[in-house]
Amino acid sequence: MSLFSDPEQALAWITRLVAIGVFLDAAEQLYCWREFRNEGALSWRWLRTSRAFALRKLVPRGLTDLIFEFPALIWLISFRGLAALVLIALPGQQWPATLALLLLFVIGSLLNLRAAAYGVDTPNRLSVVIVGALLLQRAAPASNLVSEICLWFIAAQACVSYATAGVAKVFNQGWRRGAGLLNIARAATSGLPLRLARFFQSQQTLARVLTWSIIVMECAFPLVLLTKPPLSFLFLGWGLLFHLAIAALIGFNRFLWSWLAMYPALVYVTQS
Repeated sequence: MSLFSDPEQALAWITRLVAIGVFLDAAEQLYCWREFRNEGALSWRWLRTSRAFALRKLVPRGLTDLIFEFPALIWLISFRGLAALVLIALPGQQWPATLALLLLFVIGSLLNLRAAAYGVDTPNRLSVVIVGALLLQRAAPASNLVSEICLWFIAAQACVSYATAGVAKVFNQGWRRGAGLLNIARAATSGLPLRLARFFQSQQTLARVLTWSIIVMECAFPLVLLTKPPLSFLFLGWGLLFHLAIAALIGFNRFLWSWLAMYPALVYVTQS
């Protein structure tokens, strides 16, 4: 029997994986705590002046100053990390885990609001969606139907995230011409090792094939919901290798944990 064939086990693993990603994110932010001070690159006094945030008058400025300025923000990040640790250690405990999920949802939503000043924080936004689904499931933990709906929602969210990324690449001229990986390799800020970047530039045909393979697999990923093992593991294996490669080569490890957290739901629904 698969590890994820039981709804409770699948939900517990989703909880653990998303919590690991959140904890690592919080640890990285606390390591760079100086950047959140008033003179730092991510200080609230600077971020709140951006036009992108000024257009989003969602909450009073005085309240955002109270929450997002240093050192209050550091306390929020610390509580977020502690809540993630609770979920890693006690994912199946009703009240400790529910309170921790609530903290992750509220603090994660606040951090997404703060991030409006410099762009979308995709991994954090996705983790908030997953945490929100898990939190709703906690409202009726004994209901098999609610657990099924939660798992199907998370699996559907994974498919939507891949498909939208693939469609966006189709409408991007560079990716559509097969130059997506080449453009990444040529960008000084891509994070690719210099040797690998030079390899892609010298093997442009291979780079174009890999570019289109990413587009095709992302667009076709929702088909995983219509498959059964072992065919479904082809999609899941591709996704896992894709995110591992991004984490290893470019350093986007937060993407790995946010998407990996949805895989127990995908395994469950493809076997149910």
